[in-house]
Amino acid sequence: MTNTDNLVLYVSPSYQGSIHDKKLLEEEGVTFPPNIVLMHDLGYQGFNPENVEVIMPKKKKKGEALSALDKLLNQMISSIRVKVEHVIEKIKILRVLRDKIRIKGWQKRQEVFLIGCALNNLRVKSRKLNYNS
Repeated sequence: MTNTDNLVLYVSPSYQGSIHDKKLLEEEGVTFPPNIVLMHDLGYQGFNPENVEVIMPKKKKKGEALSALDKLLNQMISSIRVKVEHVIEKIKILRVLRDKIRIKGWQKRQEVFLIGCALNNLRVKSRKLNYNS
């Protein structure tokens, strides 16, 4: 999870095998502060926490096309959500995260990823300090 300032707010623990995004989030028991806007993709369809406004792209119905308004809304949502992908890309600037991590034990691999997220947050915060001074 990231915010609009490109800070990583939450990273779920690693899971072995494959698990659906929505199921993972429900198992983690993640809670959100009230009155926030949560943007997610169709991988989280049906995940609607209390006191949170959920925005997700419209999906076309079988045999029908999306209206021009729905397409425009999807483009707007996508332009905001792409920032999350950019944060992930910035985290993976570190070669140890971009390549396969060959450290034994998933806990150590999780720690390496968390360090990458912390370095991203430090980079974002230090840039703000440099631009504001």
